[in-house]
Amino acid sequence: GDVVRRSGSTWVKAVASAESTLGVAVVVAVAGDRLSIARQGFQAFEHGLGTSGKVYLSQGTSGLLTTTAPVSGWVQLVGTIMAANQVLLHVESGVLL
Repeated sequence: GDVVRRSGSTWVKAVASAESTLGVAVVVAVAGDRLSIARQGFQAFEHGLGTSGKVYLSQGTSGLLTTTAPVSGWVQLVGTIMAANQVLLHVESGVLL
């Protein structure tokens, strides 16, 4: 469940530290060197973040989903936890607080 963005022709892990490093999608599956990504909709993947609540892109760890809403700097809402292994993704544009 890493949050990713494009850097040239490559997918890299996103981090909410600047507008240019915000995410555009979440990796929902990996097969060899192929990624399956999603921006919205119900997605099943292990996230380890509990069974409910909003999920955000981390400001400090690249690619990481977190349930801790930032109180300053860049904030990017990524989705809502629906169950232990299910997230309703709705990757939003970031907001600078």
